[in-house]
Amino acid sequence: MRALELAGKQFGNITVLKRVKNTKSGNTRWLCRCSCGTEWEVSSNNLKHIKSCNECANKIRGVRHGDSKTRLYKIYCGMLSRCNNKTNYSYSHYGNRGVSVCKEWNDNYLAFKQWALQNNYDDTKSIERIDVNGNYDPSNCKWISRNDQVHNRTNSRRYEINGKTQDAAQWAREYGINYYTLLSRLDRGMDIKAALGERR
Repeated sequence: MRALELAGKQFGNITVLKRVKNTKSGNTRWLCRCSCGTEWEVSSNNLKHIKSCNECANKIRGVRHGDSKTRLYKIYCGMLSRCNNKTNYSYSHYGNRGVSVCKEWNDNYLAFKQWALQNNYDDTKSIERIDVNGNYDPSNCKWISRNDQVHNRTNSRRYEINGKTQDAAQWAREYGINYYTLLSRLDRGMDIKAALGERR
């Protein structure tokens, strides 16, 4: 990758601002800014290995104490990445639309964990924003089952059969068909009854 291509790129919580003087050994260096506002110089070789400034990295290491492999911590990291990381495949639906993580959670996993445990989190549930256009904060989030989350998505497909309207996931459960098999059939142009295997 050419040096000029890195300006404006984001790596984790780090944004590359501009190229600065090379190291003594000739390595390209960049002025970078962490999401917390800290600026410092980083060599190209190190950019792919770091996701935040040292201060933020130390905060994260300080609160992990065994949580780094837990489902809750992965949910937390996914939430931050969707909102802060422009290279995340879901960023266009979150950060790019102005959805952010509140300050209380953005730099404090323990605060997020405490809220989660006080609000009925368990390993069968996912985090859901009550207002899909709102931010991730305690007043706009709740824990719901995976099935409920599918129904609440703005892109849930709804179909009518004999005057009854449900989304694709609900029809799949009612007819005992795999949800993704049903979606695949619908994507191929089959109508809902045929996709469900219902005879006309």
